[in-house]
Amino acid sequence: GVFRHCERSEAIQPRRDRHPELRPSQKRKRGWLRRVAPRHDEARASTCAGAALPPSPAGVPGEHAVEQHVGGGDAAVGELGFEVNVPADYALSVQEAIWAEAEPKGACAYGMDTLHLLRAEKGFIIVGLDTDGTVTPDDIGMGKMVGMAKPDFVGKRSLSLADLKRPGRKQLVGLLPVDPKHRPEEGEQLVASEKTPPGTQAVGHVTSSYMSATLDRSFALALLEGGRAKIGETIYTVGLHGAHAAKVVEPVFYDKEGARLDA
Repeated sequence: GVFRHCERSEAIQPRRDRHPELRPSQKRKRGWLRRVAPRHDEARASTCAGAALPPSPAGVPGEHAVEQHVGGGDAAVGELGFEVNVPADYALSVQEAIWAEAEPKGACAYGMDTLHLLRAEKGFIIVGLDTDGTVTPDDIGMGKMVGMAKPDFVGKRSLSLADLKRPGRKQLVGLLPVDPKHRPEEGEQLVASEKTPPGTQAVGHVTSSYMSATLDRSFALALLEGGRAKIGETIYTVGLHGAHAAKVVEPVFYDKEGARLDA
């Protein structure tokens, strides 16, 4: 990847010229950088202070880390990438060294807005945005990750309650508005028909909503009652500008096979 194994050379030094308040005693503070790394030989062969990561990411499985001066894992947007965790007073120097190598190879920097868009295209949730205190792992399609066969764990009794296993619970789904230029607002309510009388109980709500250049259209994530059974059906989002039709789809809009993690 673009991140290399870096010895602390003259190129990687704390930037106390820009942050004179930082002292060596503050090294316990950590800096955090993220960069989606293009997977091609030229980028992998690039070095920082003369050493390179292996030409394959096999040694750094997804959501794992290796202890080096620069370490890695897979990025939270579904692309092959690495995260870097360094002492805070080294973060800027490491970032500048990485960027000096990455920019000539066509890399681009991105911020939090782009991160949120990319993760939503992949159906990656943000806890507290796409979930709330009523949502269980099964509601968001992660029920198989819970080891109910274990003798006990924190939360096992709660997951066994009848209400958390009843049919018709709100489940995470994707929405594709019929009008691809219409982006429903986050928090808009979901109803079953376009003409719904006042006081009608909503059947869900929009949790995340974006315009995607990759998809060339709008899309959204939502919590919908019995959502997985309604995939393929039409639902209506209701906001200040009336009701708009949307098709219920799987909550993964891009690279459903996960090929980009190893592309």
